[in-house]
Amino acid sequence: MIKEADIKQTKENARVILKQYRSLERKADRSPIDLRSPFIDDMPKAPTRGNNLEDALVQTIEIKEKIQAIEYALSRLSLMSRQVLYYTYCVKEIMTNDEIADNLGVATRTLNRMKSEALLEFADVFGIVAYR
Repeated sequence: MIKEADIKQTKENARVILKQYRSLERKADRSPIDLRSPFIDDMPKAPTRGNNLEDALVQTIEIKEKIQAIEYALSRLSLMSRQVLYYTYCVKEIMTNDEIADNLGVATRTLNRMKSEALLEFADVFGIVAYR
């Protein structure tokens, strides 16, 4: 028996992944190491748990891997789908649908249809298709 894809949920899954892109880019630009001069005094201290530097480096690596995964999936899409999703979710300055449609030379209504198709294409490449 073949499962039927849940189109609405699949598009929502793709949106959730792509909406993270700008935030991930901002976090990736931060320095993973917080440089501060050590403060030394003779007071006893409670032992610290974990390694903050290591945690920060691991988090930075994970963020960069997520960005690479999104960018790789985008690179596997058709040119028009890639451009639609790039302008919608990846440029630093958020663009309106009218601005995106103007950049692509299409009507806003056509852009909405193209965006829907591009989200399904992205979900397929990224492997986040939802089933009923």
